[in-house]
Parts: sequence; structure tokens; C-alpha cells
Amino acid sequence: MQVFGAVLFFRIDEKSRRSKGKKRNVKRIGEQFEFDQAAENSAIDAGFSALKVRGKKWGRLSKERIGLN
Repeated sequence: MQVFGAVLFFRIDEKSRRSKGKKRNVKRIGEQFEFDQAAENSAIDAGFSALKVRGKKWGRLSKERIGLN
């Protein structure tokens, strides 16, 4: 009977560890996603800034070519 109780306790403990591990993994994935999202957002912002600057430079160059500037 004690062996059965030990096996039962081991299985319950194993399930508990699995669920805690899954929760931990989900939390890590969530943190990683937030980090990736922040990095992606800053990269997008930097890309837009670069496009704006490039656009202004190209605009200036084309105006100079046409003689508008």
C-alpha cells in the first residue's frame, strides 16, 4: 500500500512540475515576445525615420535638378 501511495504521489508531483514548467515556458515566451516586439517597433521607427530623411534628401536633389530650389 505504501508503494502505491508513493507512486501516486510521484505522479501527482510530476504533473504539478509539468504544469509549472509549462507556465514558466509560457511566461518566458511572453517575455521574449514583448522583447522582440519592442525591438521590432524600434526598428520600424528607425526605418521610418531613415525613409523620411532619405525622402527629404531625394526631394532636395530632385528640386535642385529641376531648378526649383
